[in-house]
Amino acid sequence: MDRAEKSRAGSLGTSKMNMQTKTEILIEATQRLAESIDSIDGVANAAIFEAAQRLDELQKALQSAHASLVLARNERDEARGEVERLKASVAIQMEINAALADVKTPVRPEPSRLEIAAIILTGSYGNSGAYKDLAIIGLKQADALIAAVKEAQ
Repeated sequence: MDRAEKSRAGSLGTSKMNMQTKTEILIEATQRLAESIDSIDGVANAAIFEAAQRLDELQKALQSAHASLVLARNERDEARGEVERLKASVAIQMEINAALADVKTPVRPEPSRLEIAAIILTGSYGNSGAYKDLAIIGLKQADALIAAVKEAQ
């Protein structure tokens, strides 16, 4: 690096690693250059100043885009986490469903003759107050119902 390059590097804040000036410093230097150049018609000043403005706008747009990218990455990571939680929940539910598929639903045993008679009597005579021979009638109807079910099978 010759003397002019060292001077330039030191005054513009460049690093020795990549030899690039920070954008903020380049914008400031370009604005000062636009102010200090003495041109007759001012075209050079205007062009240099416009370049500084565009650099500033681009820098702000890049910063905004970077912030949006970071936000999008965070949202993506949160969504991935939610997907993993949902996958785990579905896997658990599938295991439960598989376990339940093996379990047979309990079948209520056939009601006894006395239970059927009680059901019939409750439905037929529960509110009428007629109690004469109810037991015999109920048992006969229960026997008939049991016989009909057995025939149907």
